[in-house]
Amino acid sequence: MGDARSIFSPDPLRGRACWWAGVIGLKSALDIRPAPADLERYRHGAEHAVASALRLHAVLWTIVALNVALWLSAPLGVCVAAAVVSIPLIGWCQHSLFNGNHEAIHNNFGRPQNETLAASLTAYPVGFGLTGYRRIHFAHHKHFGDPQLDPDFAGYTPYPRSKVQFFGRIAWNATGLPALLQFLRRGGAVQAAEPARGFPVETASIVVAQLIILTPLVVSLGPVRGVIFYIGFWMAPLACVAKVLAGLRVFCEHASPDPSVRVVRTITGRPWETATLGMFAFNYHGDHHTYSWVPCASLPALHGMLSAEPASVGKGWRYEVFQGGYLAFLAQTVRELPWRAAR
Repeated sequence: MGDARSIFSPDPLRGRACWWAGVIGLKSALDIRPAPADLERYRHGAEHAVASALRLHAVLWTIVALNVALWLSAPLGVCVAAAVVSIPLIGWCQHSLFNGNHEAIHNNFGRPQNETLAASLTAYPVGFGLTGYRRIHFAHHKHFGDPQLDPDFAGYTPYPRSKVQFFGRIAWNATGLPALLQFLRRGGAVQAAEPARGFPVETASIVVAQLIILTPLVVSLGPVRGVIFYIGFWMAPLACVAKVLAGLRVFCEHASPDPSVRVVRTITGRPWETATLGMFAFNYHGDHHTYSWVPCASLPALHGMLSAEPASVGKGWRYEVFQGGYLAFLAQTVRELPWRAAR
């Protein structure tokens, strides 16, 4: 079938026939069982990801525009108060857009997927690409739980032995340094995906996207205030808030106190309980790992089938379902941990 990069590069994905070739290639690359006939109904709904991304952008840029307006006319105290509320919300939107990027990586961002539109809405603004990150993410699926080959392994292991370790990991992500290191490592992956193009096209696209975001801020606020606003209201939420949220989400999806057990976990609950970290139905993560070609809009229905017979999931991992949302899962984890690790 060829590797995932050759099948999912932008050029071959044109039209329905090429999409089916992509699905077959993805199943080959990720060692996923062929879909039985009764799973055909779960192939639909990829167009919902585009609508969700557009709604997120509307919320995101409304928040940014309101803060620009405050910076132009409001007293400093009002600007600071608005920033305290706005920066976490912007980081949440950025993290949620990355969840949409995950849909695009699996070629579920519209049918047929427009790679340029998918990357422009969900990847480039938040410092990611599609081609390079596909290789990284497919390795997570294919080698899930392998300390040497799973690129996300460090995100959910080792399991914290104390509350101090748990909150220390959050504090480390909040510094922004892990996000910077991750971006630099990912740049190497993009370079490997495009070895003949010199300076990677996706890296250049990310830079262009940042300039598009920065330019109206500089025009509105002036060069100095515009750059400060860009750093404080775009880069800081992205590197700090979104990274914290992404780290917590990965922990919820895969963390296990028993290092010998590989876990894929679905988090269910009311919409606000799952939307905290799981936009684009990311909370149905156990179901996604089982049939990763299913669009996010069809994952709730797929979950209904799989949760009825969890033993049928198989694949060498444990399929878990937690009811109550992400925050409840994290709260339970913290309650069960001692303050300090036993010596």
